[in-house]
Amino acid sequence: MAFEAVVRHRSVSKAADELHLTHGAVSRQIQQLERALGTALFARGAREMAPNPAAATLAGAVADALTLLSSSARQARHNAQPSPLVLSCEPTLLIRWLIPRLPALPEAAPGLDLHLSAAGGPVDFGREGIDLAIRRNDFPLPPGTHALWLFDEMTGPVATPELAQRLTTIADMDSLPRLHTRTRPSAWDDWARCHKTTLPPAPERTFEHFYLTR
Repeated sequence: MAFEAVVRHRSVSKAADELHLTHGAVSRQIQQLERALGTALFARGAREMAPNPAAATLAGAVADALTLLSSSARQARHNAQPSPLVLSCEPTLLIRWLIPRLPALPEAAPGLDLHLSAAGGPVDFGREGIDLAIRRNDFPLPPGTHALWLFDEMTGPVATPELAQRLTTIADMDSLPRLHTRTRPSAWDDWARCHKTTLPPAPERTFEHFYLTR
């Protein structure tokens, strides 16, 4: 699972987020697999894990096996009992937006058995056993996917009211810790580029998800 996710995302961090594991746990699994096979599987760069031809071949076989296992498991569940509706959602959106609205669900959809899954990035409905997914649109959707636009996403600096009163220019941010998340490592740079400005050097801290920065 970890190997296939790293190949698909070309990133240990993104694979860890999808699998709800730590970066170190996924990295150790990849290292153990390479030791067991006696060969390297990735070209490791500063921002990307590029699979070599051996890794690409192995990943194809693993993906086929996972698809078969997922299909068999879904069929077994279907034969045993009605399966729930599985909704996969970006973790921060799930916690801050979706879960607070769940009390209204029984009235809107009586008898619906809903299972929530926190995940982000590309989704393979057939392999992952997911019925619905709420995602950003910064990656290609699987062929045949029906997509419904929910709302625009706004990106920008966020601070407490007291701290915001002290910030009058971009340069005032140089002494403040700049908070990053592993799921959106380029968010600050993207915002600066959109506003045609340059961020001053500042201390930086990185969290796994947005909801941990509060």
